[in-house]
Amino acid sequence: MPHSLIAANQCRTYSTCSFHMQRIQSRTSDACHCVYVSLLKGTALVMWQSGGTYAYSKVSRRAILNLIMNPHMSLGMWVNA
Repeated sequence: MPHSLIAANQCRTYSTCSFHMQRIQSRTSDACHCVYVSLLKGTALVMWQSGGTYAYSKVSRRAILNLIMNPHMSLGMWVNA
């Protein structure tokens, strides 16, 4: 996964190396600032409140879809599951 994200005008969809990631804004998490997910690629990029990032691959597409569709799910709980 590339180290940098290319964002266009605070849009909700971000592009990294020719595939798109959807931004999931922080909901009820003290640890996660936001999460970028790609349902197509099965990847997630977690942006922590401390400023660090962590890239996950081979993420369950069902879990990603559940996160997108459930606006009340905690990002911290989702990342730790």
